[in-house]
Amino acid sequence: MSNDYSRLRYIFITHFHSDHFADLHIVVDYVRHLNTDYKVKVFGPKGIFKRLIKIMKLMGANKETIAEKVLKCFEFIEIKNHMKFNIEGMEVEAIEVKHSTKPCYGFVFKEKGCSKVVGFTGDTVMCEGAIEIIEKSDVVFIDTSSRSHYDSDAHLTREEVVQIIKTYPKKKFYSVHLDTRIQDEYSKKLNIPMRGQVIRIK
Repeated sequence: MSNDYSRLRYIFITHFHSDHFADLHIVVDYVRHLNTDYKVKVFGPKGIFKRLIKIMKLMGANKETIAEKVLKCFEFIEIKNHMKFNIEGMEVEAIEVKHSTKPCYGFVFKEKGCSKVVGFTGDTVMCEGAIEIIEKSDVVFIDTSSRSHYDSDAHLTREEVVQIIKTYPKKKFYSVHLDTRIQDEYSKKLNIPMRGQVIRIK
């Protein structure tokens, strides 16, 4: 496992719901024990470092020394809407989207030498930010969590995703948060990644 973490350089946190953030302390513990000569950069919403330290304290870390130890091998960058930053020849833009918690971000990735722009909506409902990510991207990893309008205050619904795909027929869409057992018009119009699949975009 440490061999996998030894290749880690950047982490992107979209928002502070537990399934997107709470396990970050596990990653931090593995990287800290690698004794690296570089810092892993963590991009996330305002307050990300303080929230991480709170979680680590709850898990039993020594509150007197943990912050100092974390900062020796991690750098935390608080993101804002439309903030752009360059990572080894790749331009990344953070775009705020609407979810059941604030703030929440998606990202657009433009790699030097690559003809395709990749978007990641993160968890979102239909909103200006989600549409902006889609319109700026050639390949989109899109939230497809909501099965109906009953819980559409947090995620895109099936009907909305199908309509988005119809509206942007030249773009390629990959599902995020989809039950792979679903077989309907919704799933037929999406590329549904399997666990462990490597997706190459040229």
